[in-house]
Amino acid sequence: MKYKPVGMLLLAVAGMMLAGCSSTKVHYLSESRYRPTKSAEIVEREPDRPYQTIAIIEGKSPKFSDGKLVYERMRIKARRIGAHAILPFEYHSTDLPPNVVRPAMPPHPGQKPGAEIVPGLHRQPREWAKAFAIRYTDQTDDSLGQSPE
Repeated sequence: MKYKPVGMLLLAVAGMMLAGCSSTKVHYLSESRYRPTKSAEIVEREPDRPYQTIAIIEGKSPKFSDGKLVYERMRIKARRIGAHAILPFEYHSTDLPPNVVRPAMPPHPGQKPGAEIVPGLHRQPREWAKAFAIRYTDQTDDSLGQSPE
């Protein structure tokens, strides 16, 4: 029983490692807040039905699959803030060079001093995107009436 806190700490650390550097930020466009929706879709163009933009969501993620991961995380965040869909409007992807120069370390016996090129060291492909979080106005209003956080 006394080892339970250690186990919980290890579980928390493992969760953070799996999450990596992923993050999503919400920039609310009004003071209205809504209950989470059951689902949120990713739309590629402006919907034909009436809607309002409730927030801008920014997402960052390690690049695992051409934007799919970052958009999925943004979709989940949109659902949590009461949006019915996200409408992406900006996407970027970058990749650090495959060969990174590592600063010179104190030489070990037999090693020459100076910088060393290490193939693939610290290679961290990244992607980030922005999307409008939209809420359809032809659905029932379930506003929480809370002020912004």
